[in-house]
Amino acid sequence: MVKVSVILPNYNHAQYLQKRIDTILYQSFQDFELIIIDDNSSDDSKNILNKYKNHDKVSHLIYNKINSGSPFGSWKKGFELARGEYIWIAENDDWAEQNFLEVLVEKLDEYPQAGIAYTDSNIVNEKSKKIGTWKKIKNKKFSTHKWEKNYVKKGMTELLENMLVVMTINNMSACLIRKSALPNMSQIENLKGAGDWLLCTLVLLNHDIVYCAKSLNYYRTHDQNITKSNDKSGLLLIENMKFYSIVLPQLKEKEINYSAIEFDILDRYLFKYTSTKTITSAKKTMIRHLMLKISIHFYFKFMWMLFKYRIKNFFKKAK
Repeated sequence: MVKVSVILPNYNHAQYLQKRIDTILYQSFQDFELIIIDDNSSDDSKNILNKYKNHDKVSHLIYNKINSGSPFGSWKKGFELARGEYIWIAENDDWAEQNFLEVLVEKLDEYPQAGIAYTDSNIVNEKSKKIGTWKKIKNKKFSTHKWEKNYVKKGMTELLENMLVVMTINNMSACLIRKSALPNMSQIENLKGAGDWLLCTLVLLNHDIVYCAKSLNYYRTHDQNITKSNDKSGLLLIENMKFYSIVLPQLKEKEINYSAIEFDILDRYLFKYTSTKTITSAKKTMIRHLMLKISIHFYFKFMWMLFKYRIKNFFKKAK
């Protein structure tokens, strides 16, 4: 039995792998196993990964014969193999400070009701140059100082404050998750972009969250980011609608009133819906059907806002 199972999913990120793996292996907290799952990479990933196959921390090195088309299938496979009490999904293009695991293991040990512990992340570019932090961006976005200091909150409180509108755990590499809190992956594994948001939300429906304001994780932003490409294609918007079709009925079952943030949800997706040029009419129709599935009230409120938005724009152009 180990304390932490580190799951490293990889696809065609050979140039970042050595730094990613080395910053896992050199953690000050050493009671962990490393599970590496390569999703049929076509670059030099295999040659790099094979250098670590006999390392005593590597419990599994798996090469998928066929690319799954989604990172969440590899997550599910890693969860099934994991022996640890806690799970760290160490995304392949990020890295961490040496005391990352030490700090977050201590947090989850201290707060047994917590399902997730996470730290702030430094944002770096392709050349590993720091260009910002997530806490600074989020504090500005939400006009708050929330992420400047450590906190422990009820999961439902966290969801109603921010996370039902936008994913505020901006990087899964920054999280440690209690394995016993993991949801069923059947609703997540086939998603391509919103699976991390759905997973964290389903955990927080029943568990608390712990945040460490130290920036112990490094999130790399580049053109190959899955979230970026899915956002440009319009796929992320469709998956966000699927997210609500799964989550909002569960809130109703728990008799949770989310009306206070309903406008924020509608406003965010109204803007995306009307401004993303890459969304085809077929995808727009799919979004409408998904919203109708969420609730008739939600759907017609959305369509009324969309109508007012277009009328307002029409008169602006007329002037």
